[in-house]
Amino acid sequence: MPILVFLDGLESLLDNLSHGLMGTLYRYGEPPSSHFLDGEYRWWNQNHEDGEIVPSHISQIEQNPPPSWLNWRRQRLIPLLRYWVIPCAWSPAFFIAGIIAFSLDQINGISPTVGLISMLLCPMSLGISLLYFSSKSDDGNLVNMAVALISRTRLIWVLVLLFMSIWLIYNKPSSDNPMWFLIGVPTFILWLEWFTLGTVAHSHPPSRWLLPVKVDSLLPMDELTKKGWVWLQDTDRIRPGNVAKYRTNNSGTFLLKVIHYSGTYFLALEWWTIYGTRTDPWLKYTSNETLPLKKLMSFMGLKIDFDTTQTSLRSYNPSLWDSCSINWPLWSESVIEDE
Repeated sequence: MPILVFLDGLESLLDNLSHGLMGTLYRYGEPPSSHFLDGEYRWWNQNHEDGEIVPSHISQIEQNPPPSWLNWRRQRLIPLLRYWVIPCAWSPAFFIAGIIAFSLDQINGISPTVGLISMLLCPMSLGISLLYFSSKSDDGNLVNMAVALISRTRLIWVLVLLFMSIWLIYNKPSSDNPMWFLIGVPTFILWLEWFTLGTVAHSHPPSRWLLPVKVDSLLPMDELTKKGWVWLQDTDRIRPGNVAKYRTNNSGTFLLKVIHYSGTYFLALEWWTIYGTRTDPWLKYTSNETLPLKKLMSFMGLKIDFDTTQTSLRSYNPSLWDSCSINWPLWSESVIEDE
């Protein structure tokens, strides 16, 4: 129990940091903008003259919700795939620098510590980048990303790399000891694991679904609890903060929360997948659309089940949210440009 309390407190602290110090994109209380739901042109390197704000390769895989979620609307979050390319491009340079440093140690007696630091920076630069991107996303969750970074076999390789590094530093082996080069094996594997995780995570369009609600109105607590939702509050009325969560097989967890924006309270449905990021649950990929690293994704257990998740969501009663939902505010219908 003390551990659970500590983790809850840590998550709350990180949420506050994400809202305040990190600078989220949609600060609560800002003047309403047409970008609130659809996102901004600059996210996809587009201009107003380009017509549709959302590129066709994204809008084509986005499905409309079924009747039970009809009044909910998709809020697109900033795509981070193009930013993820940057650390992926220069992180292998640390691995090469480590090999070169080990080789020069054999020839010129340069300290092998230089090579060890370079080797460690190869995967660690990807891990730190993923945590940084998570903190910069709207209402990001560093805890979820940290858990994803050490889930499954990734934890094993983190421990192997850590123990080998400690052993090398403590024993200070001679320059002809092959252990210096063997550390490259867990380094490369961990880099490949985190590279695949980040690439697959940021390839899915990130979104969450919003429903305007009346503060202090009743939530369908009994109906959600019967479907397996775990309640996170001590009340069944609309209050800001996390409301309930629901585990979706091995693909991730749904989080139901209440947020406040420009005078309106919204019920937000977020699907936190095993990637440590939010993914739109209403995506439909056809045989013509292929995700990057598809084989590696399946091999490393990073495939998520959209069909099962969508089937579960379709089972909800259309009148489930009638007790708390209200009409969408007028500013969400208008096109108001940022100053």
